[in-house]
Amino acid sequence: ENNNTKPKARQKAVAWAVHGFTTSGIVLGFLGLVAVFEGKQEVAFIFMALALFVDGIDGTLARLAKVTQVTPQVDGASLDNVVDMFNYSVLPALMIYWFEMVPEQFLIPAAAAILAVSCYTFADTSMKTSDYYFKGFAAFWNLLVLFFLMRNTDLVTVDLVFKVYPDIQVAVVMLGAISVGTIIGYAVAVTNILSSKAALRGLK
Repeated sequence: ENNNTKPKARQKAVAWAVHGFTTSGIVLGFLGLVAVFEGKQEVAFIFMALALFVDGIDGTLARLAKVTQVTPQVDGASLDNVVDMFNYSVLPALMIYWFEMVPEQFLIPAAAAILAVSCYTFADTSMKTSDYYFKGFAAFWNLLVLFFLMRNTDLVTVDLVFKVYPDIQVAVVMLGAISVGTIIGYAVAVTNILSSKAALRGLK
């Protein structure tokens, strides 16, 4: 009897751990929010890039852990949408407004437009495929922030704990952060797609 219950308990623990990993994305977004209020553009964007990394692999982990079957009381898709709305819409809109990335007369209209469009994007029932991948234009407004920050030639010091890099352009920091997050996240996603196709061919 114990042998039958242990795997179920382990599956639930893994599923909840995956939900916790997804939720960590909004914690990273909050840290980005704090960085915005402290006037640290490059730090805010690094947290956004870390959140992108989490978002890039949490879906893969959720499918592997079968969270829908193991924890049916939690809607992983809704959880993911809440985190994404914050990180890909609210935080970028605030950064554009707070750091005055557009002319002053467009600050509020630009931020408001991003938030309004994002609401309808995330409310669109056809936004994702049946296996929960985005199709069409996802509300990645952080890419717009990246565009503005890439024009920033200010020099900053990047402390990676194990090594300090002085006098690095903000644009280089931004490009490096988004590149690493995107490459790792989508490499995992592609690997999952290929493995799923291989499994389907095996069933045939």
